[in-house]
Amino acid sequence: VWHAITGYWGGVRPGVKGMEEYGSVMKYPEITKGVMENEPGWKTDAIAVQGLGLVNPKSAYKFYNEMHSYLASAGVDGLKVDVQCILETLGGGLGGRVELTKQYHQALDASVSKNFPDNGCIACMSHNTDALYCSKQTAVVRASDDFYPRDPVSHTIHIACVAYNSVFLGE
Repeated sequence: VWHAITGYWGGVRPGVKGMEEYGSVMKYPEITKGVMENEPGWKTDAIAVQGLGLVNPKSAYKFYNEMHSYLASAGVDGLKVDVQCILETLGGGLGGRVELTKQYHQALDASVSKNFPDNGCIACMSHNTDALYCSKQTAVVRASDDFYPRDPVSHTIHIACVAYNSVFLGE
């Protein structure tokens, strides 16, 4: 099953009946001026404009464990946890990006260990150093961005990214 590190790509909306116990708050990515210059799409990105419902980091394990135990009981044997790099933009007021990432990865690692004992987890969009160094359980990391087989121009950069990231990641 594929899910975002925040539960869903827009997170967990605060005030939704049955989800109050997770203590979600609306957070908006804090994007630096330099990144905004290089990635102008952030100005209209749905999360930047509408926000993301971020589960309280102290409730992240409960959130993951309840979701993952349900999935495991339904026969799911692994996960792809996507958009992990979003945490680095949401750490304001929560101890900073490294602290937020550390808390989320500790919770994720503990839940994966408990519910998917064969370490059935693929990390995705997790190449920022915060995620790489805070994750202790996940053994498989996606080494590339999306691949577009019908776009020949994308093939060379895709192969180069996989090669360089594989060297960096040690595989």
